[in-house]
Amino acid sequence: MHGLVGNIKDCTTKLGRWNAENRRRMKKELFLSKRNCDRCRALLRLDLGLKFIGLRDLDSLLEQEEVYWKQWSRENWFHCCDRNSRYFHSKTSWRHARNTITGLFDNTGVWKEDKVDIVEIIEGYFADLFHSNMPSPPVLEQVFRYVQQRLSGWKIRYLDANFSANEVKRSIFDMFPTKLLGIDGLPALFYQKFWPIVVERVTDASLGVLNERHGLEEVNGTLITFIPKVKRSEQMSIFVQ
Repeated sequence: MHGLVGNIKDCTTKLGRWNAENRRRMKKELFLSKRNCDRCRALLRLDLGLKFIGLRDLDSLLEQEEVYWKQWSRENWFHCCDRNSRYFHSKTSWRHARNTITGLFDNTGVWKEDKVDIVEIIEGYFADLFHSNMPSPPVLEQVFRYVQQRLSGWKIRYLDANFSANEVKRSIFDMFPTKLLGIDGLPALFYQKFWPIVVERVTDASLGVLNERHGLEEVNGTLITFIPKVKRSEQMSIFVQ
């Protein structure tokens, strides 16, 4: 598991660096291409073939920019036919502003805006939400005494059998490719697309957890989505988790 986690962190770091460099390159090339096209329009005697090449290059760059912002906006953009990257950029910016929690009321009704205080309010809310008063063993035994066995012998043996590499692969490829990202920042599409490269590490780590009960401390995290019931949510109880 440690090797897989290290590979994922290294990969996401390099991909983030590549994304930043690629964005800078795209902006520069787009600026130069627009300027060249403006010059071509000003020179009426310029060869039409050169004009066509300039417009074709600009069109390709605009398409790249459009796809970039469409993916960031997470819209059903494949239904849209116009090239309006400003719209998708505004959708991304608007979603970021809407999803930002600037402050919350605590249990005593005091308004908190400090990041540390906000985190404590959220952690305390979920600690209370998932707290359980575990029944004593005698009580559990009394309950289980009336639970009848419903599984036959072969079903029990099937459920007790070790997981296989094919089952790991099937579970990954059954995931929707571009659903919300995990903590590692990589969608299921990444593992599906590059499965021949990651298959050994991912399979070994998965089977180690499923069959050999390896620890999950390094990856046992999750992302909780808060969906506000109103436009401005100021209490944890107003969010839908």
